[in-house]
Amino acid sequence: MDKRNHIAIFDLGKTNQKVVLIDGKDLTKIDSRKAPNSVLKGLYPHLDTASQWRFLCDCLSGFEQQHGVDGVAITTHGATAALVVGDTLALPVLDYEFELPRSVDEAYNTLRPPFDETLSPRLPGGLNIGAQLYFLQTWAEYWGATVLPSDEVSQRFFPYRAYSDLSAVLEFPVNGAGSL
Repeated sequence: MDKRNHIAIFDLGKTNQKVVLIDGKDLTKIDSRKAPNSVLKGLYPHLDTASQWRFLCDCLSGFEQQHGVDGVAITTHGATAALVVGDTLALPVLDYEFELPRSVDEAYNTLRPPFDETLSPRLPGGLNIGAQLYFLQTWAEYWGATVLPSDEVSQRFFPYRAYSDLSAVLEFPVNGAGSL
């Protein structure tokens, strides 16, 4: 008997988020769900990660009940980052289209290596991940907070949100893993 291979793909964009369940054997779509994303106001414009997490968990739970889920894959836009300490966000996830304050933007530009070293042009707002990280560090220091100790940055920097151990937080088992 052939083993089922249903893969849920979470596609997280700034405007929309969707989860598509595919059959890993023939790559046909089994089911899909889509929802809009929103940017919240507050300390600075940031993504509604709580809503995104609920959407993902609801989709995975529904797919598991209706079809079964054997694996999860995540895809995101590379211009967004979440800074985490352990399994908690250190700061809200900055909207990469946020126009950085002029003083922060100018200071970052003096630190940024030239194009011939990075092969990356200076893009507007936070479209360069370095600009986002510089703004978040500057913002945290202003408020007396520590984003991450410098020796932990390389160990704890993940593109977007770290969904590396979904089976530990889902309400159903994935690939035989336990659930809460």
